[in-house]
Amino acid sequence: IEPQCYKQKGVYHRDRYYGSMIDTSILKAGQDFSELPNRCIIVLTEKDFTSNTPMIQHIKNGVDFRLIPAQKFKTNVISVFFNIPLSKSTVTKAALLPSVMKRGTEKHKTMNEISKYLDELYSATLRAGIRSKGDGEVIYFTVEYIRDKFIGENLTQKIVDLLKEFIFCPLAGDDGFVEEYLNGEKENLKN
Repeated sequence: IEPQCYKQKGVYHRDRYYGSMIDTSILKAGQDFSELPNRCIIVLTEKDFTSNTPMIQHIKNGVDFRLIPAQKFKTNVISVFFNIPLSKSTVTKAALLPSVMKRGTEKHKTMNEISKYLDELYSATLRAGIRSKGDGEVIYFTVEYIRDKFIGENLTQKIVDLLKEFIFCPLAGDDGFVEEYLNGEKENLKN
């Protein structure tokens, strides 16, 4: 792995060069080229070469946002995943957490306010939940929204800000989450 600086010249040629070095280290003299195994080289760059868009944004200490552009879809999906260990003592709290967090934020205090704001973002959809993965669990927040090029404005930044709001600024009081929301989600979990 060698991170590439966006301002370096010849990054594509450098990648081709490194790929050939890998191939020559695998293939011995006299071997047929068909014996080369398939390989995948992943190039991490600071910006997307085609649009000058930042590929990595530092959101908070230890949390980075990574963008993987795909041009063939009319919508984008941004997801944030938190991997946590599976534990008897925390499984119920972990199941409640995303549901309570999506009930309100400091800025959008009710589900109705959140829904109206998502409508303003061209009917973006927000999902939050938890699922099992191996010997752990994954808490996730996902937003799907129309790509910027179809509406002529920077919706992506608003979506990233919204996700940051859900994760870092959930609606809470002095003693933790809003008790009404917490109790409501406990009832939902029981049913």
